Amino acid sequence: MESNLTTTSGLAKVSDSENAVDRLEGLLNGQGIQMASKSVFEHECLLVARQRELARGIPDNRPKTEQLKDLRAYHAFMHVVGKLIRQFDTGNIEPFLPHLRLLAKGQAGQGERLPSTNQRDTEDSNKLFELFVGLCCAKQFNNIRLEKPSNAKGNNPDVMADFEGTTWGFACKVITSQSGLTMWDRLADGVEQIEKSGAQRGAVLFNLSALLDHSKFSPLTSGPVQKFMGYARFADLDADLLKASGDTLEPLIARYSVDDVDRLFEGRKCERGVIGYFETAAFVLRPEGPMPGEIIVRPAGLITTGCANSLHRYYGRTELPERIPALEALQSAIVGR
Repeated sequence: MESNLTTTSGLAKVSDSENAVDRLEGLLNGQGIQMASKSVFEHECLLVARQRELARGIPDNRPKTEQLKDLRAYHAFMHVVGKLIRQFDTGNIEPFLPHLRLLAKGQAGQGERLPSTNQRDTEDSNKLFELFVGLCCAKQFNNIRLEKPSNAKGNNPDVMADFEGTTWGFACKVITSQSGLTMWDRLADGVEQIEKSGAQRGAVLFNLSALLDHSKFSPLTSGPVQKFMGYARFADLDADLLKASGDTLEPLIARYSVDDVDRLFEGRKCERGVIGYFETAAFVLRPEGPMPGEIIVRPAGLITTGCANSLHRYYGRTELPERIPALEALQSAIVGR
């Protein structure tokens, strides 16, 4: 279904976002963490100001594809901002401080990658996926421990946390290559980290956002006046997300057999498979029908989707895995606010 391009979900929501970002900056400053000039994090904060201008009717004459990319980055950023503020409010911020210092330059949002000025900023951004997972664990796990982001020896998974008396280890990997060999090496490295650690159980998480074709979820019509193609139902979006998560891992699945996977995980503490995560944004049309006007806020409501479906990706197998409450709790925290 077609809709005019919606650039925000309303001025009130953007104002709330601005207030949240201002509060976060104050909380970080209180820890001696200041945003670096011209950093990726500064760019993310400026995206919020740009959304405010758009919500107030200031035109944006850039190509629609650029507008959509900014919009996706804005929502991915705010997804993390909410989790950060929630953690500050608990008063338990100490385990996260070494990673929080990376926010001065790195990318907080876990969606598609924004341009970075240097390799170090990119490395810091990759480490911030560990922060994201730790923040998610903090909602329902206890005793959160994050491996130090600098000079890590690789003897521990990136995040360790306790759930119902069991210590879990999570190896967090940002995947930027479509090479099946590279994916396998990162998976094997995560399995080994968990095995060497004091964790009793564990899982490997892949951030696949860099491999996702985000334009598939926010297509534009051709012609002199571009319009946005929205989903008619949430179920349709969920189906496309599920397929995309499998497609991004296809190079790994195609290169390595079920026997290879069995050998990698046999007798190990790590759960068999990988938790695939990516974050994108799409419009889902509201049931109240179309509204007139050049910019439609409703029925096209923008949603941000964190995809952690297929908690276990069983290569070549169709049976469902056992229910694992710890991973279900993690998934709930990942996709929630």
